[in-house]
Amino acid sequence: KTRVDEINTTVEKQNKQAEELEEMENRAKTIRTRAVNPLPRGNGTFDAGQNLRDVQKFSFTRALNLMLSNQNLDGVEAEVFAEGAKEAQSRALGFSPSAKIIPMSAIRALCKKNIHNRADFTVSGTSGGTVATDVHSNIWDMFRSRLVLSRLGATVFDNLTGNLKLPTQTSAGGDLGFIGETAAATELDPELNTPELSPHRVSAYTNISTQMTRQSTPDVEAFITRNLIETTLRVIENSVFNGGSSDTVVGIPNMTGVNLQNVATADAPTWGEVLKMQGDTIGAGVPVEALGYALNGTIATTLMSTKKGDGVADFIMDEGVGNDGIKSLAGYKAAVSNLVGSNIIFGIWERLFIGQWGGIAMLVNPYTNAKNGKVEIVAETFADAKVGNPANFTVLSMAVKSSS
Repeated sequence: KTRVDEINTTVEKQNKQAEELEEMENRAKTIRTRAVNPLPRGNGTFDAGQNLRDVQKFSFTRALNLMLSNQNLDGVEAEVFAEGAKEAQSRALGFSPSAKIIPMSAIRALCKKNIHNRADFTVSGTSGGTVATDVHSNIWDMFRSRLVLSRLGATVFDNLTGNLKLPTQTSAGGDLGFIGETAAATELDPELNTPELSPHRVSAYTNISTQMTRQSTPDVEAFITRNLIETTLRVIENSVFNGGSSDTVVGIPNMTGVNLQNVATADAPTWGEVLKMQGDTIGAGVPVEALGYALNGTIATTLMSTKKGDGVADFIMDEGVGNDGIKSLAGYKAAVSNLVGSNIIFGIWERLFIGQWGGIAMLVNPYTNAKNGKVEIVAETFADAKVGNPANFTVLSMAVKSSS
């Protein structure tokens, strides 16, 4: 019995030592992981100091590789996705259950280059709250040079909570003029339109090669980041230009109240027709930088090869392109994108409002295109787009108006 007790005591001691050794190994593993990919010092605070430097080590390729190999996420990637899940839950955003969400706070930190200020806006809806005054450089700024709507000057509201109502004046409600020294002031009753931005799911997907996911160079990281984010934003842009009258986001050409024109000859816009668009759109007090044209490459080529009139040497559109990738047409900026349909759109682009809620989620699908050596990445976000006053836009269709 004494011998058995001695053996049991020895076994218990060895078991305890084994547990302590396992704990030490786990602690050492955690330390090694954080040394390579450290966790932020505080949950949800990615915008300044050490936390900013830590979260900027977030890697899409590392996260992809962990998910593709069915390993648990750790380091910055685990912390960022955990914060993304909390952000989506607090805003009641219906991302796919298996999605990994990159929160706006992390996106701001990843893309932080400058800060601009925007006045507070009250947000309506069940969620309540306000839009933050300090809005950091974000996903829209990342690709400002690539997105046509951004280059045209659309007004973007990021990181919204709940719905956002935007009272927009559509008429002055009377005429102003000089009056006598003791005469009664003119009463104005301006008409207002109140477009409301509300979150709608936007989803797109991109395919990258399996071999590319194994790379860890900055160039590959930037390529995957661009594909993931820009692909999603292109869906929003496409909806603004082409959305049907019954779609969630109605495209400008299909909005009720937009000024509609047709060319006299199919696919052959004239100098006079281009100028008429300005006359139907321009209103009092509109800054020149807010005005501009949007058209596709085919129409741009036609305008660059069509003279302004008989005996005139100048073409409707010249060949020059500015440093920002914007051309010029009839004295105003002109953005060329093949997302624009078979028409030319002229408008006051700052009165196109785009809203975005929360961050961007990604779902990794390694199976659908596995036979082609590709991984499918589905990107999701919540966004909306509305025009304050449709009359601020004119659409010139390349089709001849039907006589019926």
